[in-house]
Amino acid sequence: MGRTERRKQAKRIQRRHPGVTFKNALKTATAMEIVSMKSNLQAGDKVKIRVDHIKESANYKNYSERYREYIESHKDDVFTLEEVDDKRLQNIFQFVEDENDPKWLFCGIDLQKVEEPKEEHAEEQDNE
Repeated sequence: MGRTERRKQAKRIQRRHPGVTFKNALKTATAMEIVSMKSNLQAGDKVKIRVDHIKESANYKNYSERYREYIESHKDDVFTLEEVDDKRLQNIFQFVEDENDPKWLFCGIDLQKVEEPKEEHAEEQDNE
C-alpha cells in the first residue's frame, strides 16, 4: 500500500469514527497495513536489515540505543531467518546468527530478502 492508499484508508477510518484526528487515523492505517501484510519470508531465508527503512520510522528516536547500534553495525550483513517460538507473532523473525540473549526481533517489513545465486548455474560454469 502506497502513500495515496494509506491516506484514503485514513479518511475512511475518520468517516467511520468521527472525532478521530487524521494523524491518528493515518497511524491506524499504517498499523493495519503492517499487520495485514503477508510476508514472503520464511525460516531459512537469507536477508539483510533495511536500515534506511527503519531510520525513516517516526519512532526511530524512541528505539533503544542498543537496537540502533545493532542495526547500524550489521547493515551490510546477511542473516538467516529462524522462526520465533511464539506462534502468535506473525511476520516477526529472529536471526540464527544473533548471539544476543534474548535475540532481537524484526518485523518482515524491515528485512530485505537476498537472492542466493543458483547452484545450477555455478555447477554449469565449473563444468565449462
